[in-house]
Amino acid sequence: MPNNPIATITFDSALFSGNFALYDDLHGSGTQITGFFKKGLGKHRWLPPNYSYKFVAYMKSTCENLTDNVYFQTDVTFNFLPRKKGFINEQGGMERVIKTTMFSWYWGPSVNVAIVAFENKASNVKRREDWEEISNFKHEVVDALEEPEESLEISSQYNIMQRLPSNCLEEIFESMDNDRNSLFSCALVNRRWCRASMPILWRRPFEHGYPKKFGRKLIKIYVEFLTREEKELLKTQEIRISSNVVVNGELLFEYPKYIQYFDMKNFIYAIKLCIPSKNKFEQNVHLVARMLGNLFCRHSNGFRSINYQSNNDIKFTDVTSYDGIQSLLYKLKEFNYKGFNVADNYYSSNWINLFNKLAEYAHNIQHLSIHIYKNNKQEYSGVDDAIIELIRSQRGLKSLSLTNFWSNSSILYSIIRLHANTLTCLKLEGLSDISLLIQLLISCHNLDSLELTQTMRGEYHEHEIVHSNLPNFLDLKIKKFIFNFNLNENLLIYFLKSMNRNLKTFSSTLFLTNSSIIMTLKNYNINITRLSLRISESLSDYYENLLKKLPLTYLFLDMPKYQKLSFIHIRQLARSFPHSLLELDLNFDITSKEFELLLDKSNANLVSITLRNSFENRKEYLEIMVNYAIKEIGSLREIRFLKDRNRVNFESFLADELRDVVENYCQVDTKNVLKDLRIGEIRPYIHNFNSFNLT
Repeated sequence: MPNNPIATITFDSALFSGNFALYDDLHGSGTQITGFFKKGLGKHRWLPPNYSYKFVAYMKSTCENLTDNVYFQTDVTFNFLPRKKGFINEQGGMERVIKTTMFSWYWGPSVNVAIVAFENKASNVKRREDWEEISNFKHEVVDALEEPEESLEISSQYNIMQRLPSNCLEEIFESMDNDRNSLFSCALVNRRWCRASMPILWRRPFEHGYPKKFGRKLIKIYVEFLTREEKELLKTQEIRISSNVVVNGELLFEYPKYIQYFDMKNFIYAIKLCIPSKNKFEQNVHLVARMLGNLFCRHSNGFRSINYQSNNDIKFTDVTSYDGIQSLLYKLKEFNYKGFNVADNYYSSNWINLFNKLAEYAHNIQHLSIHIYKNNKQEYSGVDDAIIELIRSQRGLKSLSLTNFWSNSSILYSIIRLHANTLTCLKLEGLSDISLLIQLLISCHNLDSLELTQTMRGEYHEHEIVHSNLPNFLDLKIKKFIFNFNLNENLLIYFLKSMNRNLKTFSSTLFLTNSSIIMTLKNYNINITRLSLRISESLSDYYENLLKKLPLTYLFLDMPKYQKLSFIHIRQLARSFPHSLLELDLNFDITSKEFELLLDKSNANLVSITLRNSFENRKEYLEIMVNYAIKEIGSLREIRFLKDRNRVNFESFLADELRDVVENYCQVDTKNVLKDLRIGEIRPYIHNFNSFNLT
């Protein structure tokens, strides 16, 4: 029971006396014994100062990986407050120490504990240990006393969790897939929880975290699973990936079988980190990548996602060339290819081979994204054919994301139309043949998300609409619309009118939103709850009329770097925020005084505030937001700042800064209002394709 003692320890004799308390998790810092000796604790001069007395807590183990009876041992002196220390030993001896990665050993509220005290009676330096049990040691179990109501609630919750069936436990852990820290903590509770959480922790090893920090360790672990012959081959090529991750010569889990999400960019980068610089030749990287790829195919139960996201990923490894890959691709649900190379003989050949193999073996892809580029769309038609065949071979696509690489829109759109009943999300970088696109959108009855973005390499065709070629009235059921094109006012207005009241999320941040578009949003799209715009001070009156009318819960505002809002415009903007607004996301320069005015005059009770510009005086903004949270009686729950690349652990730094600001408030009621306030980092907003995910 965190912050509640599970036992008291009392010494009372003519020679010495003292009182101690045993905690499971004191102030969240680990298993601890606190207290002091009042008299009689002698120390041998030649012994370490913490080696004269020890307590041993015998208990029924909550970890199935250990024996039924294990003990926690710690040594004490006059004042004892060990933090993040201790040993978990097997029953029957002190020699075999079971190492643990935990900072504390949490026994749980219903564990039976018996404390035994020992004194070191060693009489000379050669005989350093001679432990003798102290017979007049008294132990009182606090569990027998009346527990606080909060402790009983914790105990009840713990017992419920222990009795949950394995499938329920797995469902709970599945919901924590994106919360790696919490999931890792669950893995440390006991063996059952560890077994249930480990497959989730290891299903996407190269996707989460920073490859430079963890990638080298991952590769070393996977190399341990290679066959002896494969390891010998690496040695003959002078590729020495030394491993110091194995304890007692054996790994606890068969980690390669858990991999389901394969991120090629981080995988290749991690391999390069492991190979010594003098041997970092392209063929050596390719050799290690192929060996580990074959390893995954031997052990894995199937890939659910494959992600290529770098120029040279396909140069180092082609996933379809792995031994046995055919039997694993039938489970593939997601495939992403985002290369920024322009098509040539080398890349087009690799692309055609990759896409044709996927079309042959993977028929259950639901989320498909392919972004490639050509200097001339009429060239390398084999690439078009391979991608068209890949789309055709799927049983039911749900989302599709493509660059405008094709030469024949009629064929491509007709193939996409095969998935009209299942397609819910369509993203296109670059546009051509608008009339054919409109026909495709009409046929996709379940499409609720559309993203149209200007290609980074310029447009190939004119895409101004000719109204005579389009239906006068169109009822699109699209709820989320992202549009980033320059000089396409008529096209955007046509789409907004066609989506009408169905539209709930709209984003257009690459170019300034003019008055005609704002009036269209105000008159037609009155149910928008999530809005992202690039604004200018010259249209402040239009923004005010628009924002007041919409039932917004999220608002993202961007401005050109050369523009700045005056105090008058800041006040006008603040008063235009609807009462429904919960999340405010700002991507423009705003001084602390202007920001304070914005929050002070706002009509909204904000839950989340994000500032995407860098500030040297970050604490001033924190103080403003803390004061706002107090004023609004704790409505604010989340603060996010732009990630500072000059700080290694920026989120910890932010947490410390927030803690310093909160500590300046002395009143208990005020601190209670702020106890749920969280702070974190946000990456820079980039205006290119797929840069921002609006949900």
